Amino acid sequence: MNNLLCIIPARSGSKRIKNKNILKFFKIPFLGRTIITAKKAKIFDMIVVSSDSKKILKIGNKYGAKHFGLREKKLSGDKITTDQLLLGEIKKNRLERYEFICCIYPATPLLKYTDLINAFKKFQSGKFDSMISITEYDYPIFRALNIKDRKISFKWKKFSNKRSQEIENMHHDCGYFYFFKTKSFMKKKKLINNNTGFFKIERSNAIDIDTPIDLKIAKKLFKK
Repeated sequence: MNNLLCIIPARSGSKRIKNKNILKFFKIPFLGRTIITAKKAKIFDMIVVSSDSKKILKIGNKYGAKHFGLREKKLSGDKITTDQLLLGEIKKNRLERYEFICCIYPATPLLKYTDLINAFKKFQSGKFDSMISITEYDYPIFRALNIKDRKISFKWKKFSNKRSQEIENMHHDCGYFYFFKTKSFMKKKKLINNNTGFFKIERSNAIDIDTPIDLKIAKKLFKK
């Protein structure tokens, strides 16, 4: 074992997709799928669900995850950042005993357990403080448009005559997972700092499910 803890933050409520974290995705709740994926990786000493809902914690237990009781109310609002949540949970439950922690978001049905394994290997070999999962934008963001007074204009005019293949590929956080060294995180209090590495997820396997349209796309990709 690698002295590695997995935390899955899954609070109740969702503004755009009702009860998203426990929504059934091909008969298995999102949370359950994520726990199954984490277990298949066989790199975690323990898998823990953090939630403000007894129902969610019960579902987590059903699929093999542990918990430390209900999350504190001050850490359960929709404006609480992942940094704030993890700091609070680590302090409250004395999780500094774990050298490494991985935070995996619950609505990640396309996440592969092999990606978790390979990301952790890269994280350790690269001597990073933390590692983030990323993917490419599916369209060159430098050709972004501003909308004002019913008219459009290029946000970056110097790219207005560039072809998409002439523009550098850009990446973004795909909202899957973070690996981090516990001591470094407790000191810097940020998951992303000047010593953060990355693990690239293929675009076809990366989707942040926030809207009903995202959900439809995820179902189509999952079937493939």
